[in-house]
Amino acid sequence: MTSSICKGLAWLGVLLLASAGTVATAKADAWSEKKCALYGDAWNKVLEWRGGEGLGQDFVEGNKLFIAGGCLTPASVCPKSAAEFEVADMLSMMAVSQGITGSFLPFGCKG
Repeated sequence: MTSSICKGLAWLGVLLLASAGTVATAKADAWSEKKCALYGDAWNKVLEWRGGEGLGQDFVEGNKLFIAGGCLTPASVCPKSAAEFEVADMLSMMAVSQGITGSFLPFGCKG
């Protein structure tokens, strides 16, 4: 009888640990979705404020694809012009002010 109680408690412990992991994952997923929504809003506001003048197609499309993909793709948007660096800086400041870390952002240049 004691053995079956111990086994039951062991299974209960396993279930509790598994559900705690699920809750943590759900919270992380919710925060990821929130960060992406905030970034998408920031992108739209920046374009509304300053327009797209001086922004290359790769920069614009890279940001759009990042947002459309749920902000899950690795950093691959490489600012090249002064205007692109200006927008990247604005987006970075807006993101950080919302509690989003810089590692979330899509900016990164290869090579």
